[in-house]
Amino acid sequence: MLLDIYMQEKFPDLELRSPLFYNWDIGIRFELGVDYDVKYAYKNSPYLKGVYKRAITLFKSLHSPNDDIYIVVDVNDFADGETFKHKLNIFSKYVKEKSVLSKLQQNRAFNLRQISGRHCDKT
Repeated sequence: MLLDIYMQEKFPDLELRSPLFYNWDIGIRFELGVDYDVKYAYKNSPYLKGVYKRAITLFKSLHSPNDDIYIVVDVNDFADGETFKHKLNIFSKYVKEKSVLSKLQQNRAFNLRQISGRHCDKT
């Protein structure tokens, strides 16, 4: 299902604007870290491994492998259009499986109102 159609069907009155969590009537927040202390937040620490495990478990519980997932990224372009001359590689450093990365599609809107409505330009 295309993003614009999906947004109109599921979230007809949603205006995507920062901060989205606080601007929508419905929101669920999950605390992934337990008893956070900066001294436990080092690379590959048991604390961060626990956070990662809880995040992955939650994600797998909520989504099946065949689900379509839409991720909205708010990118401020203070470079007068320079940021958007090329496709943004936002996910390539986080998504390690090339088969998954190749399935990602990027849709661009120059303001967040465009994406929540009807004018989503595919790049």
